[in-house]
Amino acid sequence: MFQPHLAAIRFGTGRSPVHPDPVSPEAMLAALAAPDGIAGAFPVSPMQDVLPWVEPYRALQKARRQGGRCWPAASGKPC
Repeated sequence: MFQPHLAAIRFGTGRSPVHPDPVSPEAMLAALAAPDGIAGAFPVSPMQDVLPWVEPYRALQKARRQGGRCWPAASGKPC
């Protein structure tokens, strides 16, 4: 049984006083397949741009858990 209000929540469109809930599963899938206008306004960095930040961030988290300080960018070495 298709429940429009649950479909809107489940697929991330949420409920809106401006936009109606989807009327059918087909309408929901068509809306999900349509171009995403918001994606252009809020771009997401590709993984190759993000990965260089992961290891220093983890080192800082570890230092914080251990109650110390760590500045890997200043020393050039991981903590």
